[in-house]
Amino acid sequence: MRTNRFVFSLHKREAIIPTSLYVTVSFICGIIISQTVEKNIQDQFESFYKISSVFLLLALNAMMYFCIRRVEGLADKLGFYIQFCGGGTPEERKYLFSRATEIVNQAKESIYALNTFMQEYHGSDTREDETVSQAKSGYYEALIRSISRGVKYRRILQIPDGRRLENILYDNYYIQHFREIINSQPGNADLLSLKVVSPKYNIPTFLIIDETIIVLQIDQIVNNKLQMAGIIIIEDPRREITNRFCTIFNSLDNQSSAVKDSDLPKQNSQESSNSE
Repeated sequence: MRTNRFVFSLHKREAIIPTSLYVTVSFICGIIISQTVEKNIQDQFESFYKISSVFLLLALNAMMYFCIRRVEGLADKLGFYIQFCGGGTPEERKYLFSRATEIVNQAKESIYALNTFMQEYHGSDTREDETVSQAKSGYYEALIRSISRGVKYRRILQIPDGRRLENILYDNYYIQHFREIINSQPGNADLLSLKVVSPKYNIPTFLIIDETIIVLQIDQIVNNKLQMAGIIIIEDPRREITNRFCTIFNSLDNQSSAVKDSDLPKQNSQESSNSE
């Protein structure tokens, strides 16, 4: 009996060893397999993510393309044309005034200009590049020259109550141009006018050509001085936008008074920077 019991125990012990080994090996294999599966899943997920990202970018580009085409199509139907001209560099300012001159030279009937001087308007601290100065001079000359074609050129200045041009305007190009308007009025009173009015609208300076093109001026503050940063040109043959601005201009015109030469400040020694 002892022998049988010993043999039985031995057999039982022998049976336990393979079972433990099997469990250990299975555990190790399970770890290896799980890590392999996890790595495969991670690799597949990364691949799926990359592929999805590519398709998403392609979809977004396609959507942007079709949106742009829809906007362009709508603009074509409405006849809109919009252009931004910056004024941060001499090259940009030269193009800006050259482009503005082109628009002024297209005028056949009217040019309406509104300046809003809610604070002191200064020129730059340094003299302009010669090519920029020529482009600006050409722009202001084109405005005055337009009356020779029978174009009505009317300009209104919005100035806060209690302020005078001499203590709010420090832009030599503006000062010289305003004086030329006044000096050119004799014999052209029905075509030229320069008026002043207290602020009724908080809107940027703008120029309207034949009631179908509007040029909006964008100003910026540099060293506590207000200067022009660029312009936005909108061609609106159906007058969806320009009509609103013309209504504003005409309402101000009815409330304004003429500017006299004595109202204008003397020109400053500094060269002015930007003005529309």
